[in-house]
Amino acid sequence: KQWMKLKKYANSKGVKIIGDMAVYPIFDSAETKYHPECFEMEDGKFTFEAGTPPDYFNSDGQKWGNPVYNVENMKKDNYRYLVNRFKYCLKLFDKIRVDYFRGYDSFFKIPIGKTGKEGYYSDGVSYGFFDELFKTNEVSVDNLIIEDLGDIREETIELREHYNFHFELFLLHHK
Repeated sequence: KQWMKLKKYANSKGVKIIGDMAVYPIFDSAETKYHPECFEMEDGKFTFEAGTPPDYFNSDGQKWGNPVYNVENMKKDNYRYLVNRFKYCLKLFDKIRVDYFRGYDSFFKIPIGKTGKEGYYSDGVSYGFFDELFKTNEVSVDNLIIEDLGDIREETIELREHYNFHFELFLLHHK
């Protein structure tokens, strides 16, 4: 209630609030507890975690400590979980900065207990999800700011351009 009161006040003064939305929740979250079908699991246990392949920063890749989506299960109910996640965030914020946009096109998943050397890329929710999201008329391209890390694959760029998403390039500055 306090947040909504603050947001209403800020909006009345012409101030818009941007929220940041991670691509995945954490393993031990209400989202994974109440929507386990949306995540890669077997017998109630997570089978993969999000991360990156080995690169010049880390020879084993990175493990992020987040579950990855079960894209096939999400398709079955037209991505309802993700659509609702975006709609809820837009109640809290005027715009959402969508973290790790690449993960909506394709994402790197690592088997639990392994390193990035054993991981691989899988197709993300992609066009199917965004088509469903924009059908609601509660979310528009103008509500979203897409993170652009700069070095992404062509298919991710095509996805971004297909919907005419606004994006920001985040650069590291060294002194």
